[in-house]
Amino acid sequence: MNDIDNVISRLEKQRSAIDRALLALREISGPNTANAQPVSQSKSRKRRLSPEGRRRIIEATKRSWAAKKTGGTRTAPKRAAAPSSSRRGKLSDDGRKRLALAMKKRWATAKKAGKQRLA
Repeated sequence: MNDIDNVISRLEKQRSAIDRALLALREISGPNTANAQPVSQSKSRKRRLSPEGRRRIIEATKRSWAAKKTGGTRTAPKRAAAPSSSRRGKLSDDGRKRLALAMKKRWATAKKAGKQRLA
């Protein structure tokens, strides 16, 4: 079984060497070869963006951000706020002060008792 593994590994090394040699010859001969095929057809070729296309995308993105910063018309129109269906009212300033005082009082009693946390 070990001999078969050795034969397979040697054949794979030879195949990769042959692929590299073919690739080098294709590069030397130029793009106008009659049977120019990719070395490995199972691998998909990576799509590349041309510099011009990349420049256009960058410019469009910059325009979009500039319009968004200045509040231009390129942003989506904002919808009117829907009326809130909750029954709660807004907290008044007096109510906020009462809550703050109650919390301070609660913390003071907890600190006197030596607690590090409120339960």
